[in-house]
Amino acid sequence: MSDQHDEQSVTWNPPVPGSSWAPDPTVVPLHPTAELPVPEAAPAAKPKRRGVAIVGAVALLAAGGFAVTQLAGGAEGGAASPEAAIESLVQALNEEDVLGAMDVLLPGERRTFRQPMTDMVSELRRLELLDDRADLGRIGGADLELVVDEMDVDEVADDIARVTLSGDASISVDSEQLPLGDLLIDELMGGEPPTDTMEDEAEFGGRTDNEFVVTTVRDGGRWYVSLFYSIAEAARGDLDVPAAEDAVVAAGGASPEAAIDLLLDAVADFDLEAVIEVLSPDEFAALQRYAPLFLDELQAGLDEITGVSIEFTETAYDVVDKGDDRASVGFVSFLIEASLDGQDFELEWDGECMVLYAADSSEEITGCVDDQVDLDLDSAEPERAILAAGAQAFAGTHPLLATKVDGEWYVSVLGSALDSMVEALRAVDADELRDGIEQVTDILGGGGLPDVFGTDVIGGLDPTGEDIFSDDVFSDDVFSDDVFSDDVFSEDTVPGSTEDGSGPDLTLPDSGSEQSAADAKLDECYAILDPDEAFTCFQLAVDDGILTDADVPTALRYAECGLGPSWWNYQLYEPMSDAEYTELVTSAHTCFMTYVDAGEIDRDEVPYEAHTPECWGGINPYLLDDDAYVTVSEEYDACAYP
Repeated sequence: MSDQHDEQSVTWNPPVPGSSWAPDPTVVPLHPTAELPVPEAAPAAKPKRRGVAIVGAVALLAAGGFAVTQLAGGAEGGAASPEAAIESLVQALNEEDVLGAMDVLLPGERRTFRQPMTDMVSELRRLELLDDRADLGRIGGADLELVVDEMDVDEVADDIARVTLSGDASISVDSEQLPLGDLLIDELMGGEPPTDTMEDEAEFGGRTDNEFVVTTVRDGGRWYVSLFYSIAEAARGDLDVPAAEDAVVAAGGASPEAAIDLLLDAVADFDLEAVIEVLSPDEFAALQRYAPLFLDELQAGLDEITGVSIEFTETAYDVVDKGDDRASVGFVSFLIEASLDGQDFELEWDGECMVLYAADSSEEITGCVDDQVDLDLDSAEPERAILAAGAQAFAGTHPLLATKVDGEWYVSVLGSALDSMVEALRAVDADELRDGIEQVTDILGGGGLPDVFGTDVIGGLDPTGEDIFSDDVFSDDVFSDDVFSDDVFSEDTVPGSTEDGSGPDLTLPDSGSEQSAADAKLDECYAILDPDEAFTCFQLAVDDGILTDADVPTALRYAECGLGPSWWNYQLYEPMSDAEYTELVTSAHTCFMTYVDAGEIDRDEVPYEAHTPECWGGINPYLLDDDAYVTVSEEYDACAYP
């Protein structure tokens, strides 16, 4: 429980009864919560100290390696062999040298991230989210050490090699040295900079249950590490790597505007190969190389689409030269003529207004930049509201980025997203950001912001230093079925892709099915509201070998101790008086301890509330307001788990 105690005070509602407690990194905790029904085989965690979540986020960033630290680098680099490329990368990471790590990345990938990410760091400094110590040449406050003792190189093509790594990883973090800016400290950390230190270590690769594979690519006689080829290799499965001469040949335009026109024409023609051709080879060289594995089947599926047509005309652009062969592109005007099952539509943008015309009704709906309309979609004019919002989004903006590669201009998809992020940062200043945070704080009840760096966001980080190098970093979860699954390369999306040999089987092996089955069963059982039925669900899963006894919550395993129904259905959160709460947890404690004394369960398997009831001091903590709850729960943790 106590690892969820964040020092914040906002309006809080108890969790929904029966909800699953599988970690969800998209959920931001709004309140320090009570002990929730989680598998209780592990000891309860100690209280989270101020700043630990920030330390964990930086630690995870460093642990993630090159995939999340592609910030800058020179035009040269690479190595003489795949092994040497990995060794150079590891050396740079061990020195916390982001710039050095960039030198071994494929040049096109460096160009994709270099300028926007460098600009982003600059903007974060300006907004006081980072301070002047932020240095791309060294990650301040973090000391990472990777020791690779085995490298297995598999050259899957003349210019592509998969390198399977095994070794040890360790990290130490001194949060006082992290380059956190004043605004971050003042507004998100209560004005007190973190002072924590943290250490962790783990094995990765062949000596664990999961492979850790990095793909290297030869370009211009030098070997480079490649993020995008690593992704493509993870998706390839057992299929052969296409020959270089069979790849889709990149074909750009003579100008940024021409590149956008080529993309729009390809989309209008439902021509997948033409779309891939005009995408920047800096980002999509791997896609262009591996496209023959799926292109014909996907195009056949697109060719079967009937009753849909689209055409882009009257396009005019505003282009801003950003230097370094990069240009941002905005739409001054366009006309989209579309047909869907015999219904004709036109959407026109003239730089000020968007006009939607439906041929069957002869009605025009207009939304303009200056319109003051209710953007509530339940309003009387939802279509106009949407058009006005679209006009306001397009006016004066440059949402697309084009890049020049080998003399031709291409559309940069990832570059467009990064560039938009930088422009969004540039649109505010530090004072505006502070005001915005204060407004959000007021909306949340004046008690501060949610713990945006908390454990639920970064995924299982324990303040004791456990689980930094978890399966989420060095495992199949990085390139898992969730990313490259049957939903991507399956019969549903690839016509002719079958398992009986009648077409290419582009599905991936299920590289975590046992864990997935256990997680699914836990979700199913925790979703059952009735405690008796929930226990039956758990027990059947144990009998089937899907779960273990340790997965069954102790409160349900020993229902005779009386805590189960109240604990499972969250009656502890209801108005139970101090005396009633104390009687319940004390009685349950006495019962559970008989099983501890008999050696059936460990002391730390006793449910949190009943672990050491006298430490509650006769108080039901769930009746307290937010600040008092934090104080009492921390005192309980210190008493119950010294």
